[in-house]
Amino acid sequence: YQPGGPRTFLKVVTLLPSHVATARSVCERGVAVPGAGVVHFQTYESAVLYPLRFMIDQDVVGGNWVEAPPTKYKLAQTASTYCQIEIDIRYDDLISHPCEGEMQKMGRMR
Repeated sequence: YQPGGPRTFLKVVTLLPSHVATARSVCERGVAVPGAGVVHFQTYESAVLYPLRFMIDQDVVGGNWVEAPPTKYKLAQTASTYCQIEIDIRYDDLISHPCEGEMQKMGRMR
């Protein structure tokens, strides 16, 4: 945000979270733009960690329930953590439930 009215923003999306730091450095050091010379960009939200950015974008807050609809996920082929169950699901298919009413209850113990 800059005072003085609306501003034009450029949104840069990277394939991998590890590319964000490199893209930020390039933008802040300057990019050669034909007809405009070297243009330096101020970056926003480029230092936010990838898991935190996901949680913010998908309205996932600490301690709330998330739902993976049965037709939207598949079991992971190879384990990458020590979790009992791992699934693969598109980020926008995950449903985050607000911590209200029935969703305020604790999960059952196994």
